[in-house]
Amino acid sequence: MENPSSVRASILPGLLVILFFGPCTFIYIHPSSTPAEDKDVAVFHAIITPMLNPLTHALRNEEVKSAMRKLWSRKAGSEIGKV
Repeated sequence: MENPSSVRASILPGLLVILFFGPCTFIYIHPSSTPAEDKDVAVFHAIITPMLNPLTHALRNEEVKSAMRKLWSRKAGSEIGKV
């Protein structure tokens, strides 16, 4: 089995490509959309997608990774106690 971090490193860029080109594909495939749909796609493409870039760089930082691991382990431990 591959290292989980290498698996994440290979999956994350693919997801970002889908999130980036998804709205473009939607507009191309579905040209007869309503103005409300156009607005939603434009907001997603103009605001949400650029916010993902700092997130991906933050997830490469070792300090952020260790903080996320601690957070997930606490969350998993508290959920186990609830069962």
